[in-house]
Amino acid sequence: GRAARRAAARRSPARWAARSGAPTLVPCLACAFGPHPGLPMGNSESAAASLRQQLALNDEEVASLSTRFAELTGAAPPPAPDARVSRDAYAAAFGVESCPAMGGGMYDLIVREWADGEGMDFPAFARGAVRFSRGASNTILRHFLRCLPGGGDGEDEPVTRERAAALLSVCLELAGAPAGPGDDPLPLAVDAVFSAAPSQDLPAFLAFVNECLPHLPRVLTSWMAPLCFSTAVPASFRPYRGPSLVDGPSDVASLRDTALLSLYSEPLQGEWTRLYTTQSDGTSFNRVCHHVLGYAGATVVLVRDRGGAAFGMAATERWKESNSFYGSSGCFLFRLRPSFAILRPKLGGDDHFMYLNMKGYRLPHGLGMGGSTDGFRLFIPEAMEACAARQSDSTFEAGALASSGSFEIETLEVWGCGGDEALRAQAKHRSNRADLVRKARTVDKAQFANSDFDREMFLSKTFGGGGAAAKRDYSA
Repeated sequence: GRAARRAAARRSPARWAARSGAPTLVPCLACAFGPHPGLPMGNSESAAASLRQQLALNDEEVASLSTRFAELTGAAPPPAPDARVSRDAYAAAFGVESCPAMGGGMYDLIVREWADGEGMDFPAFARGAVRFSRGASNTILRHFLRCLPGGGDGEDEPVTRERAAALLSVCLELAGAPAGPGDDPLPLAVDAVFSAAPSQDLPAFLAFVNECLPHLPRVLTSWMAPLCFSTAVPASFRPYRGPSLVDGPSDVASLRDTALLSLYSEPLQGEWTRLYTTQSDGTSFNRVCHHVLGYAGATVVLVRDRGGAAFGMAATERWKESNSFYGSSGCFLFRLRPSFAILRPKLGGDDHFMYLNMKGYRLPHGLGMGGSTDGFRLFIPEAMEACAARQSDSTFEAGALASSGSFEIETLEVWGCGGDEALRAQAKHRSNRADLVRKARTVDKAQFANSDFDREMFLSKTFGGGGAAAKRDYSA
């Protein structure tokens, strides 16, 4: 009846388009298909419905794809059945500065693998958009690797050093960390995989990415999805956010270094706020503790030693004073130079993640991670001299950190990755501590004035009289 017709009208694509201000495309989307050899026989409406079903697209997503396709063809939407996107137009829209050939490689792969006719028509464009932006992480990486120079076109081709470097450079550029004038065109992370061979089989390379750079695919999908689906990107989609150093550059890590760390740990994505640096805050362990305690977010400790090595530790929980280890498996150690390594917590290893002790009796005073109180994996003592860095322990994976087992600090920085909320929590923590100190120093002196003995014993200098000793004349 009337209620059913109203409900159908509310669900109609045309009504959605009218409310959102988008062009009313969906009722005419069938025009984009026409008779097509790769789609079921019948009218164009059934072809459009079939594509939606094949690719698991809703009407809003198909409308966004149609608009984007029309932009690339230079025609007004909806696209005509014989409309095609040229290779040059696609390459220009989906190319990146660090790898200009990628856009053309994507076009070639789409036309070769997913087009049912000549050139890139709308169904092929839609299939490519879905294949490059949705699905399992390894599948997306496989697709992008096939579009990059430095190897064959087969799906299971070995990954060459050149191709891996191209993929990582593209992702770092999309993460907001393009190569600078002094940066190696081949990121040090590539050396971590290809130090022993010029190429790796695909499963080995994918295993490295999954273990050390698990958010790499999300960089690609965060770039691809808005390009294709624009306003139809789901609200639940969590895009990758590259690190942004709001207080200026680090003296230890480059922007590419911070991006690599964020590709391993999601809490390190977004804004980085400098909490402490020896360059301006002085070499003082008390100052380090003052700037990290109470901060309610992930933190990164960056160190450059006098031997030139750059390394550090990342904590996903807040630092606190304790005479024992605490923390969680989100913590990790890392090395940035002269080699790159992410040293993850061991499966089934100890839980000696974080340690910060300022006052504990008979225990080392300092800040560190891993190992034990008899020998930390990485430790900065309160003197901030003769620091320790071992190559192995029972909590984290083995690997070198500093230039030597005992090192001296050249520069130490602590960065907070928790945003404004973490800073507000730290401000509240400091305010609460200041209140406790004031209360401890404030005594209700009147409570001691109940008797001559109390006044004489506790407050003889406050109350002028009361006891015999107070009244005695010593002038004679």
